[in-house]
Amino acid sequence: MTEPMYFQWQNEYLCKTIYPMRAQKLMDFLVYYKEIDIWAQYKGRDIAALQNEVQEFIKARELIAITAYKSYASLRSYFMTADVRGFYLKFKPVDDAELAEINKLHQLFISSWPKDIRGERGFVQMQIANWVRHRDLIKDWVNNRKRRLAAMAPDHTNRPAETKELEVKENTVLPMAEQELEQLRSFNDTYEKIEKPKLEWYKLQKGDPNFKTPEADFLVHYSPSTKITVQDIAVWKAEEYEASLKNKDQFELLEEIYQRLKRSRDGIHTGCNI
Repeated sequence: MTEPMYFQWQNEYLCKTIYPMRAQKLMDFLVYYKEIDIWAQYKGRDIAALQNEVQEFIKARELIAITAYKSYASLRSYFMTADVRGFYLKFKPVDDAELAEINKLHQLFISSWPKDIRGERGFVQMQIANWVRHRDLIKDWVNNRKRRLAAMAPDHTNRPAETKELEVKENTVLPMAEQELEQLRSFNDTYEKIEKPKLEWYKLQKGDPNFKTPEADFLVHYSPSTKITVQDIAVWKAEEYEASLKNKDQFELLEEIYQRLKRSRDGIHTGCNI
């Protein structure tokens, strides 16, 4: 038996259309207060007394470096692919006009990709801004067509053809544009972890004629020269917690919040009460 619904966000479709940021905001709430808890746990502690955490941090950092490079390399390879029809075969049929726009974007990556790391992220962000405008034009078209059909007589001769056009735009063209935008944003996100080591490699490669380490080897084995601090451990713990929330749905996140508030009420929580 279906459980009763009391709020619009309990309906999956309504949640996506009316509250598209709901899951993200629930995550933000949990992460914010987890950071308070973590800092309450580590504030004022001596790094020398945290050697177990330090060793775990070093191992995690090595794995992060490998994962970050693989993500970067995979997405860079994707955007350097001239024809990505194979990535859009789940759309049946593929809209050839939208695929042509996507392939045009990829041609821009191929022809205009910056020569070094200093220009890469800015270039990717520029393409995101351009693609958002492209996606928004499609959304505007869909909304305009819906208004037109709402005002059109049911027996109008153009109604079947225009309804079919709307279905294609809404169910194929727009999702294809959204998928490409998600790929662009994912590529941009890789720079959070990859930009600093890539810049360091670039400077070493330019400034030291004896420096011969290939970029890929440098990036997957990258280890900052700065000493590990208590703050590094705390930030890492918070990032690990945030990553653990990524695949949870809104109901699982709500349960996490309930348990968090319950611990606070029962006096188990050691950080800031909410």
